[in-house]
Amino acid sequence: MIAAALTGWVGAACAQTPDEIAFARAHLDALQKRSLRSGREYCGFFGRDPSGTIVAVKARPGSETTCVAYWPHPRIRVFASFHTHGVWDGVSDGEVPSVEDIEGDMSDGIDGYVSTPGGRFWFIDGDAGIARQICGEGCLLSDPDYDREAEGPVPEMLTLDDLKARQGE
Repeated sequence: MIAAALTGWVGAACAQTPDEIAFARAHLDALQKRSLRSGREYCGFFGRDPSGTIVAVKARPGSETTCVAYWPHPRIRVFASFHTHGVWDGVSDGEVPSVEDIEGDMSDGIDGYVSTPGGRFWFIDGDAGIARQICGEGCLLSDPDYDREAEGPVPEMLTLDDLKARQGE
């Protein structure tokens, strides 16, 4: 789950561009190592600086299952949140975004990117309330303890209603 302390401009959610996807993938892949080592979620925001360059706000550490990112300087035009899901614990439904992940991005009017213990890379469409895998298991650094057999099937795409049913809400 990611929550934002909104204090600045919120950009409208829109379809991701190839450069945004590449930037998000590289950033989350690098962040996975720290997340897996510590067993914590890490979160932040992606945006564009005044020159239009994509930037990542410094990732903040969270707990095992939550993370709160502070909204960046108003000069950064945020287009997406990002966060890791930490380590595989065999209990949490960590291979998919949570209901709170999608609702948070929808509320903030942005999209989101999520990495999972199994190395999946998800995009959250904050307008539509849909999460889809950009790439599947092992596409990013993954937890060596991840057990694909115990995890069960992970769909390529989930709506907010699908996640609510899956997570018993």
